Amino acid sequence: MITLHEKKTPPQVIHKLKYSQPLERWHAYDGDTYYGPIHCGDGFCIRIKDCYFKARMELDTHWYVYIDHEKFRLHPKQIYDVILLF
Repeated sequence: MITLHEKKTPPQVIHKLKYSQPLERWHAYDGDTYYGPIHCGDGFCIRIKDCYFKARMELDTHWYVYIDHEKFRLHPKQIYDVILLF
């Protein structure tokens, strides 16, 4: 788990992770500006409640993230706050 603002750490850009139904994949946005697609193996920190957790995007029959060796399926209608690590 990481916190968003730690002492002596510069502020990090928080992107929005949104699912595109027509393209069947997740994409990152910086505000309204498109940043790019998320690929299998891409790492980021995802916000769950008030904490950020290191995660890795993967694809099986559905997109999911790995957090601490556990799989979590993302809801395609949800928008997630993420800090990209690539």
